[in-house]
This record gives sequence, C-alpha cells and structure tokens, in this order.
Amino acid sequence: MTAPPRGPASFVRHPISRAVAGLIGPRGLRDTSALRRAVRDKVVVVTGASYGVGAATARLFAAADARVVLAARSLEQLRVVADEITDAGGKAYVYPLDLTSEQSVAEFAAAVLYDFGAVDVLIHNAGKSLRRSIHLSYDRPKDLTATTGANYLGPMRLTMALLPGMRARGRGHIVNVSTVGIMFPVMPKWGFYLSSKAAFDWWMRAVAMEARADGVTTTTLYAGLMHTRMSAPSAWMRLLPGQSPSDAARVIARAVVDKPRTIAPIYGHPSAIAVPMLRWPLEVGIGFVYRFLGDTPASLASARPSPDDRFAADDQEATGDRGVAGSQKEAGDRGAAGGPGVADDRAQAGSQGEVGDHGVAGGRGVTGDRGVAGGRGVTGDRGVAGGRGVTGDQAAADGRGVADGRVQDCGQEMAGDRGVADGQGGTGDSSVAGDRIAGDGTERRSAH
Repeated sequence: MTAPPRGPASFVRHPISRAVAGLIGPRGLRDTSALRRAVRDKVVVVTGASYGVGAATARLFAAADARVVLAARSLEQLRVVADEITDAGGKAYVYPLDLTSEQSVAEFAAAVLYDFGAVDVLIHNAGKSLRRSIHLSYDRPKDLTATTGANYLGPMRLTMALLPGMRARGRGHIVNVSTVGIMFPVMPKWGFYLSSKAAFDWWMRAVAMEARADGVTTTTLYAGLMHTRMSAPSAWMRLLPGQSPSDAARVIARAVVDKPRTIAPIYGHPSAIAVPMLRWPLEVGIGFVYRFLGDTPASLASARPSPDDRFAADDQEATGDRGVAGSQKEAGDRGAAGGPGVADDRAQAGSQGEVGDHGVAGGRGVTGDRGVAGGRGVTGDRGVAGGRGVTGDQAAADGRGVADGRVQDCGQEMAGDRGVADGQGGTGDSSVAGDRIAGDGTERRSAH
C-alpha cells in the first residue's frame, strides 16, 4: 500500500476555494510589522515544529526577529527547519521534546529555562490525531496513552513548568492550538482525539482565569480544517476548503499580537451553542450515518498489519498509526520477529516473570495475548516461565521483548510508547528512525 497523499485535492487550491476558506476563517494577521513589535528578541517556544503548522509558525516568528525554540521528537527534521531559518537570517534553537514522556518534558523545560532564563510565548501546537473505531482499540492501550500524552498530559506538564516564570515576571502569553471539533456534536471514531483535546481546553481555560491576574494571557485557537500531513489520511478532508500551514501560522501570529481569549472559524461558536440543545437528535442521526462509514486505511493497516501494509516512517503523521523503521515495528498487538518488538503492555529483559498485564522477555513469557520471548510463547494475560511455549494469538521468533509501553533489553529502554533500539526511537503510535532524544534532555542546536 502506498502512503496517502499529503496535500488537498487540486481544486481546493483554486482561488474560489481559497476565498471560501478565507471567509470561513479564522482570519490571520496581515500586518507582519505588528508581529515584529510584539516578539522582537522574545523567546518563543513552538512545539511540534518539525512539520506543517509548527514549522511554518517557527519560520514566521523567526522572520519577525523572535528567538524561536523548536521542539519536537524529530531532531533531524528540526535541524532542517532551523537551517532554513538561519539561512534567512533568523534565530532558531533545536531541543528534543517527547510530550508523552514526563521525563522528557521536565528535561526540556529545565534546559530552556537554563539557556534563556525565561519564556515569553508558549505555543502548544504539537498533537496526536486519531480516527479509529473503538473495536480496533480494544487491545491497543497505546491509543489512549498516545493521545492523552500528546494532547493533554504533556501540554499540561509543560505549561506547569513554564508558567511560574511567566507569572513571576508579570507577563507572558500561551497559545493552545485546539480543534473546532470540540465545538461540534460528538463524533464516532474520534473519541480518543476529541476527549483529550477537550480535556486540555477545559484545564487551560481554568488556569487562564488564575494566571490573567498576574499578567499572563492565553488564547485558544479552535482550528478548522488545516491541510497538513495530519489530515491527509482522511480522503474527505482533502476535498474541503481549508487553511494551509502558512495560513494557520498567521492565525497564531494574530493570537500573539491581539491576545484574544478565543479564535474560531465562523461556524464554531454557533455550533457550540446549538449542540447542547440538539444533543438527542444529533446523536441519533450521526450514529446512524456512521454505521455505513469505514475506518481510514491508516487505522486498518495498524490494526491488521502485513509487510505490504506499512507506511515508511518518514511518510507518516500523527494520524492513525505509522510504520516503523529499522529492526523494530509496531503491529497492533503483535510481536516483531528479528528485533525488539512492541506489543501489548510492558516487558522487561532478564529472567524474571511477571503476571497480569506485564510480560518478561529473555526466556520467559510475555502477556497481552501476543508475545515474543526468545522463541517462547505466551498465554492469555499470564507470563510463562521456564521456556515452555504457549500460543496466544501470534508469536514471533527471535524477538526479545514484546510490550506496549516499556521494554528494557540490553540497556535499551522504551518510555511511554517510545521504542529505542540501535539509535532509533519513536513515540505515540509509531517508531520513527532518527527521532533520538538525548539522555540528559539537553541536546540542542543553537544557530545564529
């Protein structure tokens, strides 16, 4: 299977379609000189800055003479963006950040505060989108941990790490790039994504009420359709008018300059008002329609993988699940042959066994209905010791550890949903080659 197209359909770029998108909004900042006055020499942190909206935002703010901190898991791609910025005369600084890892967030915040002293603008752009029927997630706890980590817990932890400095100085601005989807009726298949986005939105609004008294302002951008790699796997989205990454970057710039409490497309707030009053008929009607709609190829491929159904690591976005490079692969809840695997819950290398939802590699059993343990097998949710093989659903030979959350094998560690083997790492629902994170959290690149 080939990777899905990354951009919108050709007619969406037509001037008429662009005009419709501009009318729907939200509108962006037109006066770039106003942005320069607002952020010149200010420290601006942009999460998810390796691609799409984050990269476009970093370029725009750097062009306005801000000192831009680029944060993401993909260090190599961050360096590409940083090089583009410095070649154009801007200032960019690269730091690794994995929002699903509490340790990574703490190390990132400590490194940035140590290097710059304070942060003036924090832009929560990174996120994990997921559209998948719930029955495909029964045996995939990482669908929960990846979306809540990237969309809720990670941004919350980062805010709590940087907010005290802003309040102590009496100034600062935080932009939460959310989704207009949380203003819409509840939609089947979007439960993990929309619930995690809504959770952070409510938390951020509560925090804003306290922080505003100390001079710290916040803006929530309820973004409409943006044509990025995140929306690409949904074919119907590629047919609708929407904003490009550069359009969205200008909306974020407007949030920083004008500091409104909310920004949304023209249909956002009317929808938020109507939905509670029409809840029953909307849920019945939408539920009926969605019985006839399937899942995206990305979601199906992740749930029932085959060698031909995996996307290359660099062709995937945070939508559905993604393929894995190197000797690792994530295959729903199945183990991987020939290298460290990623599957159900947790595994530790060694010779000891664990029961419940925990498995052990290296001559013992692995749990979660799938498993690999040096040619040994797995049964149900119980570890199997002593080299006896018991088949669950699938077992892979010559693997070392199979788990969903953490694997330790020969000094390698998987934290959160992050796999690390032979210098390769991945987070969320994917492993991506080259996404390496410094052990001390201070690997960064300063370019002037």
